[in-house]
Amino acid sequence: MKQNFISFIPQAVYRRSHNPVSRNKKFKQLRRKKIALIMFIVGMLLALIASLAKSYEWAYIQDSLTLGFAGYLCMISSAAYLLLSLLQTWR
Repeated sequence: MKQNFISFIPQAVYRRSHNPVSRNKKFKQLRRKKIALIMFIVGMLLALIASLAKSYEWAYIQDSLTLGFAGYLCMISSAAYLLLSLLQTWR
């Protein structure tokens, strides 16, 4: 039997919304967001340790400042990922 185009549209929308591939994609995005949030928190901790080491003049201050710089990089990159994923959901 030949279907007309109007009766085909709801079937195509149903198949597209119940596709397991898109469901896996959502889980991957959620996992990446969790990783980005964890990296942001780790970056904050590293930056906090670096600022404490500088203010209290701990031994091995250069190493702690290097870790603080890595913490800043983690915070900036994870914040950028979270903001870009937010923009993508608004699209």
